[in-house]
Amino acid sequence: MKNMYFKNILIADVQNKTARFVSFKKGLNVITSSENHVGKSSIIKSLYYTLGAEVKFDNRWNKNSKITIVTIDVDGFEYRVVRFIRKFAIFKGTKLILLTDSVTTQLAPKLAEVFDFYVYLSEKNDEKRVVQASPAFTFMPYYIDQDNGWTELYNSFERMNQFSKQERAKSLYFHLNIYTKERIELQAQKDKYKSEKKELETEEQQQIITINALSKELNSIIPAYNEKELESQLEIPRKGIEELVKVIGQKRNTIQKLQTSLEQHENQLNIIHEFQQIEVHEEKNNNHIHTCPNCGFELEDNLYKIVRNNYNQSNAAYLYAQIELIVNNIKAELITQEQQYINLMIDLKNQEHIYDESQNAYDIYLRYRGLKKL
Repeated sequence: MKNMYFKNILIADVQNKTARFVSFKKGLNVITSSENHVGKSSIIKSLYYTLGAEVKFDNRWNKNSKITIVTIDVDGFEYRVVRFIRKFAIFKGTKLILLTDSVTTQLAPKLAEVFDFYVYLSEKNDEKRVVQASPAFTFMPYYIDQDNGWTELYNSFERMNQFSKQERAKSLYFHLNIYTKERIELQAQKDKYKSEKKELETEEQQQIITINALSKELNSIIPAYNEKELESQLEIPRKGIEELVKVIGQKRNTIQKLQTSLEQHENQLNIIHEFQQIEVHEEKNNNHIHTCPNCGFELEDNLYKIVRNNYNQSNAAYLYAQIELIVNNIKAELITQEQQYINLMIDLKNQEHIYDESQNAYDIYLRYRGLKKL
């Protein structure tokens, strides 16, 4: 930290149109009076207040009506700091070097640069975030408020709850030169490396998962060195699926023909059955119409003749037995064909799954080997 001391302070009240100017000398300065409540503490507090620290003024002191100007000497260079409510201006000699209303982001860094003294602390709500502390921490060990500063070191200034008590205590390490800006920068660099290391470890885990997935996916495809070779390998399962779909279509047509034939024969079988019932219970009438006593079904002689002619049989019982035999054969064949159809569909599903995995492996393999633009 550079050598600095206060040279003077001007306090002007814009409402009462009054002002007070106090000079200081390098070394020990004593402010005293024979009476109380005449402004001794307010002068001292105004020094730190002007430099961005928040202090506890007496209730009778209206800081919002005051303009304060503090002149300081820093290694032989003269600086002036002006404050009015939340507005700050810093002059180096007669040159304006800062005009701001932000203590944290602008005033504190500029004063730290002027004094060559930095205090960095971890925020209470986010311990991983290290920020530059407010100007109050620059002056904290050198000022004790007469009413509030004796119980705790940190009670002399206000608005310091951004940091925990434990973290505030670390500010003393900066004053004792145990902690320095260089140390904090190295600590920040260390934290950065730790964070990067953690990110790399996370990425490593993701890469391991990807490699395992690739290994699993690539089990379904023969390694290749170019896209054309991979395409030819995929052509094999693709053609197999096409052939299987063709066979399934043929099998479906066969089943549909068998179902149609079965329906026709069962219908003819039903007609013969109804006719046999009519012959048993009723004699032929003049209109050559026969009525079933069970269901009321009416069957003409001509319809029976058609059924008989279809099978070239004149005996109804024999005809019924022949058709029933055909129906049973069709049912048996239909069961066989349906089971074959089910097996083919299962085979198709398995082939599609293998092909999908191959396709997925194909895309991953291309990306992995850089054979395909992402």
